[in-house]
Amino acid sequence: SGSDKWIQNVLRDLFDQTKSLDEEETESGDIRSSLEGKTVGAFLAAEQEEQFTRLKSKSVISAYKSTSKRVIVLDFNGTIVMKQAVDSFLKRDNAGSTMDAPPVDVINSLRVLCSDPKNTVFVVSGDNKENVEQAIGHIPGLGLAASN
Repeated sequence: SGSDKWIQNVLRDLFDQTKSLDEEETESGDIRSSLEGKTVGAFLAAEQEEQFTRLKSKSVISAYKSTSKRVIVLDFNGTIVMKQAVDSFLKRDNAGSTMDAPPVDVINSLRVLCSDPKNTVFVVSGDNKENVEQAIGHIPGLGLAASN
């Protein structure tokens, strides 16, 4: 699908950026050959046993500063707010986050990211639209995509 191809390209770019800035050979092999012709789900399933190399902060910061346009996509549950255990969904009507308010530092960080004209920031969630809007819908310039 189109989103699989987009994610493959993002993963390739991240790999290339990390490799070029750190000038280190990884033991994980060439990500390009392991991505070819696979959906993202198939790639992740095949790589499940592999340990992904953690991105180096220096590389990420350098890439961030050197770009003129950025797209930042963050997950709502588990990133913006604490995620609830799956079994708790069986006990109530609304599945998803704990609906605790996001920490003040998270709200402030989202505001800073959204205020930079180079950034396009989206938060995606499988939670219901009302929960996501209530928690972070007030942040100017933040795109929201909720599936329920």
